[in-house]
Amino acid sequence: MPQAEALLDTPIARYVWRSRYRTQAETSVEATWERVAGGVAGAEAVEVALWRQRFFDLLRDFQFVAGGRIAPQARAPKAAAAQ
Repeated sequence: MPQAEALLDTPIARYVWRSRYRTQAETSVEATWERVAGGVAGAEAVEVALWRQRFFDLLRDFQFVAGGRIAPQARAPKAAAAQ
């Protein structure tokens, strides 16, 4: 699979990721996916690490695209979630 940033091959794709989905601390799409996967997995009662990896794999392979309010707010600092 190509690098995730290579998939952001248009100016609009890069703009949307930078302005809507990443937090200031994230320097890569993979970091955003890690945060979102951890946030979504945190809702599980058991085997959180296993679910985090499963959700990350789905995000990485574009089998699931967290959008809307999920991607920007999952495990984001409160200031980022308020945007």
